[in-house]
Amino acid sequence: MQVLRQLPHQHQLASSPSSSCDIKSIYASEKVREAIRDHEQTIATSTAPKHKAKVVVLGDSGVGKTSIIYRHRYGAHYRPVNATIGASFVSFDVGADYRDREDVVRLQMWDTAGQ
Repeated sequence: MQVLRQLPHQHQLASSPSSSCDIKSIYASEKVREAIRDHEQTIATSTAPKHKAKVVVLGDSGVGKTSIIYRHRYGAHYRPVNATIGASFVSFDVGADYRDREDVVRLQMWDTAGQ
């Protein structure tokens, strides 16, 4: 019961800050609103892919799963030398034609350790 009596008093103190704190809080809240508006505009105009796909590459140890993934992602010049421990992934955007329209797909390729 004592907690219930204290709540209105604490709320009243929080809602009536001093004038210098009030100016700072108004300025801060305007900055926050501006940052939110900027972020929303960035999201609305971004070219982030609408579609996502995950590919898990499975196979025996030493058959070249990592080489295939990294060659597709980074080109022929990349040569991985370490064995995969656990799992890892690379993510990149690829163009895709679907029903006579071009689109972008974010492809996430998972590389697993061979067993």
